Amino acid sequence: MTQTQKVRAIMLEALRRYHSFHKDKTPFQAWTGLGTPGEYKEVVKLGYMEPVNDEIPRMAGWYRLTTKGLMVCLQLHNEGFVVRDCQIVKMNEKGRA
Repeated sequence: MTQTQKVRAIMLEALRRYHSFHKDKTPFQAWTGLGTPGEYKEVVKLGYMEPVNDEIPRMAGWYRLTTKGLMVCLQLHNEGFVVRDCQIVKMNEKGRA
């Protein structure tokens, strides 16, 4: 998987987690990423997500979206990715999965 594909997968997972578990919170309050600092290094470097607490090497922690990250998620949503039954699906031109 390329770096771009990893970033896209993490951002799609953030979109899925928000829609599935955190609709009662703002996107900036919701903990939408769970993984090690190494897994999230690129999205943090790009400014899409930030750690909720201090990062500890090789230990999973929670991450949340930044304003820039929310814009990426909105772009993915506008490209036709939606959450259905806790899964991300790509819609076609007719609005079908």
